[in-house]
Amino acid sequence: NDNDDNDDDSKNDNHDDDNDDDYNAILGSDVGHWDVPDMTKVMVEAYEMVDDGFIGDADFRDFSFGNVVEMHTGMNPDFFKGTVVEDEVEKFRAESAAVAAE
Repeated sequence: NDNDDNDDDSKNDNHDDDNDDDYNAILGSDVGHWDVPDMTKVMVEAYEMVDDGFIGDADFRDFSFGNVVEMHTGMNPDFFKGTVVEDEVEKFRAESAAVAAE
């Protein structure tokens, strides 16, 4: 944690900034597993990282969507073609390319 004013070092002050300590983590959940009694709660539980101030909204989008898109399309640009998320993936990739071009 680079924020010396923060008394709680367990939180990283919603680090949506462009720093070099990003790990490109991805959400992984076996929603069909026996210990997940309600699959609709998986994302609610994951979003608690934002609610609790550990990460920001942009970090959560990367964690739950963007990093997965980058991983799969980095190996196969057509990975999501023909899927229900194809349009969102293309939109994300276009936005990412525009930001990278700046």
